[in-house]
Amino acid sequence: MPSDTKTARERIEEALREIGVLLLAFAPLDATVNAPRGLGIGFLLLFGGLGLCLSPWRCIWSACVGR
Repeated sequence: MPSDTKTARERIEEALREIGVLLLAFAPLDATVNAPRGLGIGFLLLFGGLGLCLSPWRCIWSACVGR
């Protein structure tokens, strides 16, 4: 009966990946909160707009890869 236990290195790598995802997810919000008023709002709108523009590509990629 094979066991699916992860080594310490695999657990650390997974934790670091999770931290990286959180940093990428919340960096625009942090930049917006700490930026001068006009620049922060523009950056948030740019980031949100890019997310909206790229979301159809994610759907197309998922359909092509079969996930």
